[in-house]
Amino acid sequence: FVHQQMPGRALPWYPALRFGWPAGAALRRLWREAGVQGVYVATEGPLGYSAVQVARQLGLPVVSGFHTRFDEFLAHYGLGLLKPLGLRYLRAFHNRADATLVPTRELQGFLQQQGFRRVELLRRAVDTELFAPTRRNTDLRSRLGVHERQLLVLAVGRLAPEKNHRLAFAAFRAIRQQHPDARLVVVGDGPAAAELKQDMPDALWTGMLGHAELARYYASADLYLMRRTLARFCSGRIGPTRSRNHDPFISSPSCKVLGPGAAAQPRCAARPSCSRSS
Repeated sequence: FVHQQMPGRALPWYPALRFGWPAGAALRRLWREAGVQGVYVATEGPLGYSAVQVARQLGLPVVSGFHTRFDEFLAHYGLGLLKPLGLRYLRAFHNRADATLVPTRELQGFLQQQGFRRVELLRRAVDTELFAPTRRNTDLRSRLGVHERQLLVLAVGRLAPEKNHRLAFAAFRAIRQQHPDARLVVVGDGPAAAELKQDMPDALWTGMLGHAELARYYASADLYLMRRTLARFCSGRIGPTRSRNHDPFISSPSCKVLGPGAAAQPRCAARPSCSRSS
């Protein structure tokens, strides 16, 4: 396996995110030398575009991955008028591949409706040995000042406008109406960190975490909040809670509550009128 770093630069408004410059000549040389038989392209930027182009020129099968609605992100950075152009570019990019892999049927259906061709489902996987309830750590909860019968709520992701953390904050405030001693832990970093910390100063902010430490946080928390407005199921229990008083909560006002069983009585944190399934 050969790892080759290509030149690029950071986005002016988001230094933590970088994109690669076109590298057609370098890719052509590397792939010929390595005897590459197929190409997977995970980014739609200039580097990814040149990768698809070189793969086509060399007669190599090429598969692309669609994981992020970058056209939706434009509105969060003052470029909402460019959203149709963004979607048009993504469609042209992915339609040049032999197949485009997506993680959910919802996204697959949306892209097909928008004229994306050869869209195939490849669900995301989780390392169940690393991310497992057995990694629940009472010492970690103690360091956070949270006892075992106290509700610990977790939000993970880049601290950026498109991640919709304010929805998680609204849900957490509603949770606190029923669990006044609940604590919120926010994992991640990004360009909106300072602003978000002002919005939720009582939260516990960890910054970026490595995989092993992140796994301990997931296992040690009682509830995980998803903030993405396009997600179908927006929150869920991380594992068996240590308190019988802890119910699963929903973080989005437009999502279904997924209960753990017929006897479950999940409640909505964002609004009282949610559909419920067991």
